[in-house]
Amino acid sequence: MLKRITLSQQAYEAISGKIIRGRLKAGERLTEEGLCAEFRISRTPVRDALRRLEQEGLVEALPFCGYQVKSFTRDSVTALFECRALLECEALRLGFSKLPRMKLEKLRKNLLRNDSSEAGRRHELLTADAALHKLIADSCPNPYIREILLRLFRQCDAFRQYRTLSGGETVPGLTDERLEIVSAILENQPSKAERLLRTHILRGAAAEAENPT
Repeated sequence: MLKRITLSQQAYEAISGKIIRGRLKAGERLTEEGLCAEFRISRTPVRDALRRLEQEGLVEALPFCGYQVKSFTRDSVTALFECRALLECEALRLGFSKLPRMKLEKLRKNLLRNDSSEAGRRHELLTADAALHKLIADSCPNPYIREILLRLFRQCDAFRQYRTLSGGETVPGLTDERLEIVSAILENQPSKAERLLRTHILRGAAAEAENPT
């Protein structure tokens, strides 16, 4: 069942979407008070959203006066996703035989479901996507690669969510992209799975370019 989206998640999506689309500029100040007034919600969900965005590198805390939007360029976002693609594909290669087939079969069934609204389906796809990438990281036998990947996942999260939830791409297209990766793993095609995974990750870096202000 799709869980109720929290106010914190909604605030996170709203703020990160504005940053990625360029509606909030680098250096622009963000305060809890201002965001609470804009969204008409209490401080706690806004504070949670800002802390998460700080972890992901989209905002930075200012001493005693809130946050500001951190500077990022298309080149820096591309470099981030290229780094992640290299490491995650290596993690997939190293841990391919250890990937839990039963969990992947369950993931494939969830991806094939089609009984939700479009908005609900997008959130389900986002959950399935996170589960797939975590399975790949968790199955990697190298603990250093796992640790770095988990940090990269957090830094890429806003762009990943924006791509899936913004409506810029169709639900069937997003579903098929993930299904192809899962199917290649289940069909024991490691080279194909790595190629599809790399393409999938790098499309996350293109979210900003494909959705201009």
